Amino acid sequence: MSSNNNTSISLAIIQLQTAFRYSSLILGFILLIGGVLGNILNIILFIKVGNYKNNACSLYMFIRTFLDLYILLTGLTTRILTTGFQMDFTLMNRIWCKTRSGFLDITIISTYTLICLQAIDAFMCSSPSVVVRQKSNIRIARYLVIGTLCFWCIHEIPYFIFQDLVIIGGTPMCLTTNTIYAQYHIYVVSLGIVTISPITMISIFGFLTVRHMKTIAVTRTLSSLTRQTISMVLFQIFAVLVFNGPFTAWTIYSYAQYHIYVVSLGIVTISPITMISIFGFLTVRHMKTIAVTRTLSSLTRQTISMVLFQIFAVLVFNGPFTAWTIYSLSTTNAVKDTYRRTVEQLITSFAANYAYGPYASSFYCYCLSKRFRNQLLASLKELVCGTHTNQVFPNTQRSGTRT
Repeated sequence: MSSNNNTSISLAIIQLQTAFRYSSLILGFILLIGGVLGNILNIILFIKVGNYKNNACSLYMFIRTFLDLYILLTGLTTRILTTGFQMDFTLMNRIWCKTRSGFLDITIISTYTLICLQAIDAFMCSSPSVVVRQKSNIRIARYLVIGTLCFWCIHEIPYFIFQDLVIIGGTPMCLTTNTIYAQYHIYVVSLGIVTISPITMISIFGFLTVRHMKTIAVTRTLSSLTRQTISMVLFQIFAVLVFNGPFTAWTIYSYAQYHIYVVSLGIVTISPITMISIFGFLTVRHMKTIAVTRTLSSLTRQTISMVLFQIFAVLVFNGPFTAWTIYSLSTTNAVKDTYRRTVEQLITSFAANYAYGPYASSFYCYCLSKRFRNQLLASLKELVCGTHTNQVFPNTQRSGTRT
């Protein structure tokens, strides 16, 4: 009887492994193809329109597009090869072992930093206060972009030193050889910097931006570009939350012990999601009332819309992972059989691919903005047919500080 039970469990495990393997491959290829195509179209449009030269939030989006493209081509491609075809190059090449994760960490942390800056900029652009709105300008944005990239490059130098390909028990493993730095990278970088902090920040500023947009109609009218940008940022924040939730949950589950529950669960997951949710909601609230209060420039409206869409996407992709984290922490001390452990490992593998969603979703979040779609069609028509449409921009779109 016990032999029959073991056989049934083994067959069930094999079936689950096959199902998750193919589903992970399908999801991975969808994110890879759709994300690479979307980011290329983003680059074409941003270069053609040129808003990134005068608008802070557009500059953050433009730089993020290149970072997201690198993450998809380097990170997701090798992830698909590892999970779907059992080809892990980090176990075959020492240089690749030392550099892959280091460069990915730099780009991933930088892209989340820029998402947070987008959320903050959208909040400032939608603020009823003139003083706060004037703090959003292209000159400061350029310094912040350069500072972000330089800081995280310096921050990751120890990783390139300590990461190495070693042989343990006859099995090659790519890991961090310094125990103290390994703990720092797990609890501070993976849990705090990459997951909890950005989700909390974009949630808060996204909520505040939504709140501004709901009341903004009473005070002034945002330009269409500002509305577009804010909406794009908000939708992008939502995408990040949706895609990063599962990854956050698994990260906490993998490394959590009782003494780090507060840090891993509170700081890394709940806090960032809460922050971008709050600021996303406030931005939407501002947008709903903005017609009565003041007139925003078209660029400001566009930017706010894009930010809101991105916030929405972040929440969607990060939410499930957060739920998984809570489940994992609550079952840390539970006795698990082989079948349950296998299921959790398969969910982890699927979540690892799902976590690439924020880097592939920005273009589709931006497409929810009507102004962005019109600009995209005009740019593609000009690129393919060689036609050029003259555009006249109002003065409110030529200044990085005015809306």
